[in-house]
Amino acid sequence: MAHDAHLVHDTHERALLRPVGFTIYWLDYKWAGTNPFRWHLWSLSVHILNSALLFVRELKLGRFASTVCALIFAIHASRAGPVSWTDARFDLLATACVLASLILLNRYLDTGRRLHFLLAMVPAVLALFVKESAFCLPFLVPCLIPFKEKSARRGVIQSAIVLFVICITGFLYRWWMLGGIGGYRTPAGRPMIADFGPLQISKVLLLRLWAILNFPINWSVEPGWWLKIGMVLVVIAMAVICFVSSGNRSRLAAAAGFVVASTLPVGHLLLIGPDLGGARFLYLPVVGFALFFGLLFESLRSGRCQVLLAAGLLFFHEAALQHSLRMWREVPALARAACMDFGKELASDSRSAIVSDLPITLHGVYFLANGFPQCVAFNSGQDAGRIHVARQDPLSPQENVRRFTWEEKRFRLIEVAPEAEPLASPTSSGKAPKRRRSRSPASPR
Repeated sequence: MAHDAHLVHDTHERALLRPVGFTIYWLDYKWAGTNPFRWHLWSLSVHILNSALLFVRELKLGRFASTVCALIFAIHASRAGPVSWTDARFDLLATACVLASLILLNRYLDTGRRLHFLLAMVPAVLALFVKESAFCLPFLVPCLIPFKEKSARRGVIQSAIVLFVICITGFLYRWWMLGGIGGYRTPAGRPMIADFGPLQISKVLLLRLWAILNFPINWSVEPGWWLKIGMVLVVIAMAVICFVSSGNRSRLAAAAGFVVASTLPVGHLLLIGPDLGGARFLYLPVVGFALFFGLLFESLRSGRCQVLLAAGLLFFHEAALQHSLRMWREVPALARAACMDFGKELASDSRSAIVSDLPITLHGVYFLANGFPQCVAFNSGQDAGRIHVARQDPLSPQENVRRFTWEEKRFRLIEVAPEAEPLASPTSSGKAPKRRRSRSPASPR
């Protein structure tokens, strides 16, 4: 089919743009196969590695401040998506490469050994071929200036220039491969970045970004009592920290600058809604956010004050994370049940099926529209080729086919009677199309 050829071409194109990421996916498949535990174990392992890299005391923070920094990064509620969703592995791997490059560059600036500089370029190049978010790396290097002696500033600028040249080369390769800037597109086919103007930029950098970083709560579901307590504690803790802390302003500004710089490649995707959908794009920016609080705790002189404030801050982030993880546990279970039930429908009839209006997300978690035929095949053993998703599969009109649509109010797939066509619009008489329930509908639990 033409659609299959398009998918193969698109997959090959993405693989050429992200060869390192897809190679690691292939190796993971060789090891994990269809075992979801192994897939999630690998994602969790990379996340633990990234958290450990934040604990590495390259910036000479104290042990307690470094611990708080690493823990905030580890349990920030925006972690639920990239760690739980295996397709977001690119964000984890790109961040690991970026952190490794920055650590090696920092050692080069401290020691002057060119070997560290050359080694730093290796993860930098790998990061560019894992995910495009790593193109911010040249802008992250200057954030090291407040942590270095004046004599090292020349090395910082030289390192940033070299990385900038590497990134420009990588960007030109990407442009050549795609015939343009590429990236995510609107339903009309326009690059999303083309619709990102000054108003959207100000919304992201002045409001939305900092609101989500400080209060990463999935508001699509009512917060539990523990999270409400955590919100009170974090407001108190943050107010006290700002009042009693005497952190170095230039270093705090550098941490905030890290947050802003790391959003440059993905800024047009950061108008994140109340369900935290797309929070995976904040995986790298949270490094700067965690460092900011690490610096604040570094300036607190009272050990008891440090412990109490850290406890309140971490309690909130842990409660927010568990709140988000609840959706990442329940929604996949609903998707699995819907796929199993639809598989039973296919087994009862030899005809193919066309499915429309599948929801893309539910409570910020990717739902049925993301690989529905494969989900049905994996959970029921039915042939994925018998399932065609409307507006994704360009099919010619077929008579001997069953048609289903997702009805949000009933939270189930509804089979549309053959005489009720076209599927997505009222009949010429103005009456709504006639529908009937599928035999084994999926419903929320």
